[in-house]
Amino acid sequence: MPHDEWTECPNCGRTAWGCSEIEAEFGYRYGGTVPQSWCRSCRARERSEKTAGILNARGTANPIAAHRMIVRATMIE
Repeated sequence: MPHDEWTECPNCGRTAWGCSEIEAEFGYRYGGTVPQSWCRSCRARERSEKTAGILNARGTANPIAAHRMIVRATMIE
């Protein structure tokens, strides 16, 4: 993924040109030096899908699902 003057989301194909548009559509990491690979909307959609998986019918967290999600996340690091 090039990130000199533009970047492209590998998930949806959205592109952004120039620093201000990259900041608005993608955001930066590593102290503002490297654009995020996925755009903000794809990251938000993925985050909400993961969150929906740990909520039960009443909208409260299912402790077993939450624990499994935390365990998987720590295994990736």
